[in-house]
Amino acid sequence: MSCSMPSSSIFTEPIMNNSGDPTESLENLLVQLENNGYESIPSFRIYLAAKPFIEKFEVNADVNQLDKFCRYLTWSLDQEKPEHSYIACGFQKKHLIAWIEHIKCISVNCLSSMSKLKPELQTDSKSLSIFLNTVVSLTCMRTWRITKHEQYKQLETGINNLTNNVYSYMITEGQFYESINELLQAGFTRPGKIFFTRTNLHALATLSNKSLLDSRFVTDLLLTKYVIYVISIPAYVHYVHSLCPDGLPDTLFSVLIDFLAVEGNLENCLIGKEICFIFSLLANLTDFGQYFPDLAEQIHPKFLNVLLKLLRFCEEELNISKKSHWHPILGWVSAPISLPYLNTVAVVRGQIEALWKPVYIQALFHSLFEYVQNLDPVTDSSEDGKSPPHVAPKSSWKSGFIKFFKKVIPSDKGKRKSIAASPVNGLNSEVTKEVSLACSLYSNLVSSLSSLKLDALSGLCFKQSSLLPSLWKFLEGLTSESHMKMWIEILLTGQQVQEALIVLFTEALTHLITVLDDQELYEDRKIFTLCTLGDIGHFINNLCYRFLTHPNHLKVKAATWCALKTLLCVLHRRDSRRKFCSDGHWLIDVGRMNQLIVDIDKGRKVAKRVLMEMPHVIKEEARIIFFRKWATTEKSVSTFHSVDEVVAHVIVTSSGSPMVAPPSSLITIHRRRIVEDGYAQLSSISPKRLKGTIRVRFQNELGLDEAGIDQDGVFKEFLEETIAKVFSPTLNLFKATSENLLYPSPLSYLHENHLDLFEFVGKMLGKAVFEGIVVDVHFAPFFVTQMLGIQQNSPLHSVIDELQSLDRELYNSLIYIKHYEGDMKDLELTFSIDQEVLGVLQNVDLIPGGRTIPVTNENKFSYIYLKAHFHLYAQIKEQTVAFLRGFRYLIPSEWLRIFSPPELQRLISGEDSDIDLGDLRRNTQYYGGFHDSHRVIVWLWDILEQDFTEAERRLFLKFVTSCSKPPLLGFTNLDPAFSVRCVEVSDDDDTGDTIGSVLRGFLTLGKQEPVGRLPTSSTCFNLLKLPNYHKKTTLRDKLRYAINSNVGFELS
Repeated sequence: MSCSMPSSSIFTEPIMNNSGDPTESLENLLVQLENNGYESIPSFRIYLAAKPFIEKFEVNADVNQLDKFCRYLTWSLDQEKPEHSYIACGFQKKHLIAWIEHIKCISVNCLSSMSKLKPELQTDSKSLSIFLNTVVSLTCMRTWRITKHEQYKQLETGINNLTNNVYSYMITEGQFYESINELLQAGFTRPGKIFFTRTNLHALATLSNKSLLDSRFVTDLLLTKYVIYVISIPAYVHYVHSLCPDGLPDTLFSVLIDFLAVEGNLENCLIGKEICFIFSLLANLTDFGQYFPDLAEQIHPKFLNVLLKLLRFCEEELNISKKSHWHPILGWVSAPISLPYLNTVAVVRGQIEALWKPVYIQALFHSLFEYVQNLDPVTDSSEDGKSPPHVAPKSSWKSGFIKFFKKVIPSDKGKRKSIAASPVNGLNSEVTKEVSLACSLYSNLVSSLSSLKLDALSGLCFKQSSLLPSLWKFLEGLTSESHMKMWIEILLTGQQVQEALIVLFTEALTHLITVLDDQELYEDRKIFTLCTLGDIGHFINNLCYRFLTHPNHLKVKAATWCALKTLLCVLHRRDSRRKFCSDGHWLIDVGRMNQLIVDIDKGRKVAKRVLMEMPHVIKEEARIIFFRKWATTEKSVSTFHSVDEVVAHVIVTSSGSPMVAPPSSLITIHRRRIVEDGYAQLSSISPKRLKGTIRVRFQNELGLDEAGIDQDGVFKEFLEETIAKVFSPTLNLFKATSENLLYPSPLSYLHENHLDLFEFVGKMLGKAVFEGIVVDVHFAPFFVTQMLGIQQNSPLHSVIDELQSLDRELYNSLIYIKHYEGDMKDLELTFSIDQEVLGVLQNVDLIPGGRTIPVTNENKFSYIYLKAHFHLYAQIKEQTVAFLRGFRYLIPSEWLRIFSPPELQRLISGEDSDIDLGDLRRNTQYYGGFHDSHRVIVWLWDILEQDFTEAERRLFLKFVTSCSKPPLLGFTNLDPAFSVRCVEVSDDDDTGDTIGSVLRGFLTLGKQEPVGRLPTSSTCFNLLKLPNYHKKTTLRDKLRYAINSNVGFELS
């Protein structure tokens, strides 16, 4: 750029005559100026002395002298008299070219000197102000006082060209942006504090921006340098906007986005850059965008694409295998992290968090909100809680007709309608692609920046509470059969932007369902109604099933499948714990289910995959049958180690056919030491032997073997008595809630070998489940969840809601804190809890130093989570691990995957439903002369049905089988079958319900009524021993007394 200075006759004689001594030292002149005042020496003499100093300037040696010179120079520029104005020195033709070069060198030397300063030092901060003022003054004609004089007006154009020339030289030849970068980095060296005054930072920002906002300077090279050296400085936009907002003009943002949106420009800026650089650039652009007016209308698509590219670059860097440096936000990274990046972590995090502020969500999803706003309003009849779940609201014929009319009559509002004025034409419509693009941004954000995932999802769910309902309204129009096929195609290819639409929706909804407590979800119906949640569940269930049964299912991205399946599990598990869907809601249709069950039996891979990944689509009864088949197969496989062993155990049955008799293990148990002896003999037995047959020989109180041979009945008795003792709260291995539900006792460590005992208990319960023996053990739901292997940090359950199954009062107190609207400091809580242990009150920190950290409105959710986590998991972690180790000794975790927590509880302890006496009677065997038409038997069933309450019927069932609940799948699966025997006939003489047995029964009719004898039972054989009472009232009274007195084996 040339600089022309017109000749003039206005130069005063004094300037021409005061040529000065070219050998004068600038240092001496500066001393004279300080002593005698700046007006004591004409500016031309200073110029002549300064020329050689500026030409030979060395930053490290001469910066103090440059500081003094610049102080004079800035004073001089503010003078009107030519003899004192440094500008007037260039008005002489013979000095003009040299003076211009001199001014350029001054600006460059100031720039290089600034980059070496330490802004945190007071002296350097003052020098910075001087140098910045000098550079700004030399590049801006408005600061030159002499140009305002009337006689110099004719020089205005030339002087303006001169300042532009100086600025152009500085940014192209003087390492301008590199020096600015060094200075800004130095000013942001400490967390939460910057060492620039408002004036200095504004000057730096203005100098940096000037070349980009003037078409005479701007080039792709300068834009690239600005991106690399300025806008990528950690927290730059935050600090500039905080101190001097006008240092970030709107036009600058537009220029940057237009440049970065061009293919290849952003990539060039990022060549060789590390992830911290990329992340800081992302944070600054995000921060800058929230201050830009009309973001949605003007540069929305370009900006979205730029942010998306940056996120993908971050993801690529984070996927590098060799990572050895920790970043508080990004996690493990490959390159070392410099101090400016570490010191601005909190600010940079805040910049990124702007993405889930309402202003951003509203802007980036403006097409979605516009579309939903223009939809016909549809009343959701479940809003008021009056409609049952999943009963679609009935629309009137009038509203249906209006909708049809609007579809068939074209709009006359012009050719260009708003995006939402017409319905979505499908997955390839423009509005779908726009909404999907916005979803891509957030989907990439939560996948690549895991430490921000929960905050981001919370922001999307709650800061703009209409987003998720709007996304569902949009998706709801894409759930037809034809759309379902398109979804499958899109998700299998994994290359289309529409995939992000469903991925973000599922991830955000998963987070929402996990965070909402029961009050918010079921009563307040926050964000979604229960009916809508059921509709969403139906759509996701159908989509996942189609994926699993598709021949190319493995082509779907792992992250996409995980998002879909996780939401499905969250909704199904929440419904399993507290119903919001109708019965059978999750099942596939009967025809497909029956075929699926057949295919599973045949071992077909697709069917087995459905069973393991989506077991809830198959009815519970079928899954229990599969479980029992697996156990039977495992038992036969585990029993023998070789073919020779199989041959050695072949026996001939009474019919003459051969069969394999499984080998057995014999243990001897003293009646007074059932748990101790069982632990000693079974705790170290191999899994294969434990899965086989266990024979038990009891010893009486005298130490003598009891008579009889164990044909599984004695072992069942041993198992039932062992389980009854170890799960009794009096032993202190397990503790009971207020509802008598069991969980590991936090104080179990008072037993010397408590963890070994827990492992043994787990094995015994596992053996009962493995053998299909239902036991009267009822766990707290939160512990059943842990038995299924669902971790405490898994999204498959809400920690706070699990807490109510442990301690309702504690749950209510935490819910109170969650919804407390006052200042949490008033409650005087800290991140610690008080626990009473053996009468001594102990204070336990929830986090290191927690007792000194107050609970505030900002951190109360962390406190709630940590307190719930402590009670549910932390204080019983070791006990739970030991118990599950024993339980999985027999029951693989893969087997349990096919059950929900309530289903697993039923597998352990039987059905919760009323006892089906008809089913029990159909599956009852009779001995000792009793038969189904015997008067005592008729009385028995009549008493159970007519005279006993449901509670008494449960006591009866517990009396004869040791469990108050009926077995799963009915009494046909009770093993051994329930039987009733007349006690007048001995065991050895009784051969069952035969003619001889009946005859013996008639022969006892004349005997005296056994009114003094009570009914007894052998729970190991599920056997009721019933005297041959002569009166129905006697039978009723004796039986009622027996079941309520809990009389035991052979007690009379």
